[in-house]
Amino acid sequence: MRIKPNQAVEPPASQPAGLSKSTSEAAGSRSLTFIDRGQRRYLIALLLPALMITENVIQWALAVIVGGYSLAGGFHDAFKYFSVFGYLFFTAFRLVPYVCLWKILIFLSKTNFRDYIPFVFAGGLIGIVVIIIRGLWDVQRPLYTGGHVSSTTAVAFLFIPIYAIPAGGIGALLFAAIYTPFRYIFRKGKVEQSAGDTSVQSRDGDFQYGGRR
Repeated sequence: MRIKPNQAVEPPASQPAGLSKSTSEAAGSRSLTFIDRGQRRYLIALLLPALMITENVIQWALAVIVGGYSLAGGFHDAFKYFSVFGYLFFTAFRLVPYVCLWKILIFLSKTNFRDYIPFVFAGGLIGIVVIIIRGLWDVQRPLYTGGHVSSTTAVAFLFIPIYAIPAGGIGALLFAAIYTPFRYIFRKGKVEQSAGDTSVQSRDGDFQYGGRR
């Protein structure tokens, strides 16, 4: 077939132009739905406590609340041995429970239970944060009460995040259990409303659910 100089070439009928590209883009957008549709806030909300609730910050709070230091004095006492290497080392362990929770949220986003995400997130985060704060507080409290300071305090910093994993799981399950009956009631009411609307349409008009009369 000869083509004239200004003649546009039409794509084959079996594969319209742009179909392959749009299909692949749609599939890609579905696979990244959880991250692409505003869910980055969950990731940010998990990273902030992991990076900010550290042993030094808790010691600062202890110095002020228990030790009677001023804010500046407590900061100096808590951070006098601070090092970037130590911060990064312990942060790697603190991230573990938050990463586990993030993985659960991603898994839920690919199932029919994605509406559980806010509740699993809230319960899991509360459980994790409570255990980490309580653990770091209890371990360092003897520094300002005159009690015996354990020689394994640094080791405890490594295990506290591990203990936070089951606590986060319990919190997530608890919040999910609280939400479940409300979810059932809401969905049941929605189905009944949909069925009622369908029956009204079938009585009054030209359509039934599923096609024309």
